[in-house]
Amino acid sequence: MTFDFVFQAEDGIRDLVRSRGLGDVYKRQLYSLMNYAGLKLGTHYPEGGFGSVVKAMVDLAKMKGVTFHYNANVEKIEIKHNEANALLVDGKLFPCDAIVAAADYHHVETKLLPSKYRNYTEEYWSKKTFAPSSLIFYL
Repeated sequence: MTFDFVFQAEDGIRDLVRSRGLGDVYKRQLYSLMNYAGLKLGTHYPEGGFGSVVKAMVDLAKMKGVTFHYNANVEKIEIKHNEANALLVDGKLFPCDAIVAAADYHHVETKLLPSKYRNYTEEYWSKKTFAPSSLIFYL
């Protein structure tokens, strides 16, 4: 079994009308927990910086047979029988058991998914203000 990871970055999106995702109460609870952990447990940094964590994850993945494709253009998510089953990358089709789309939602919906499988219209997206995004995770 082989695993392929394709990396493609796009800008994130900020909804000016109302918050999406976690509700405001849950966000406050999550931030309170994060503050508590920082104050009571301390802040720790990996030796060699956070880049060393990424390098260690890549090294481990490669040892497990994962292939990474950098600077690759993901053109389309292929869907068959209502299931995503392949990625079209730089003109080559990569069959997949699962796909995790890490590009911003707008890009995935409007550029990668066939229109039949989109959740929002162009009118919806035209009312949004785009902004950089980030992913924060704690181990």
